[in-house]
Amino acid sequence: MPEIINIVAYRFAELEDLPALRIRLQNTCRTLGLKGTILISPEGINLSVAGGRASVSHLLKLLRSIPGMENITAKYSRCSEQPFSRMLVKLK
Repeated sequence: MPEIINIVAYRFAELEDLPALRIRLQNTCRTLGLKGTILISPEGINLSVAGGRASVSHLLKLLRSIPGMENITAKYSRCSEQPFSRMLVKLK
């Protein structure tokens, strides 16, 4: 069974065009097979997501490409099973 990488991260930054960002993140996460929750607001992002190592790395690369999110850092943990049942990207 492949190893599952869990990440949690948050970053305060002024974000714009949240509906488009929500769709972009949701589509990317689904394509990558990630599950968990991403909360986005005009003040920043908070997330808890799990999936394969390459998928998690791809998501972090995408997040760092967003203006204001260049320095987002994540805390990592590992597990043998997917801890989340779905992927949710929510606007606050």
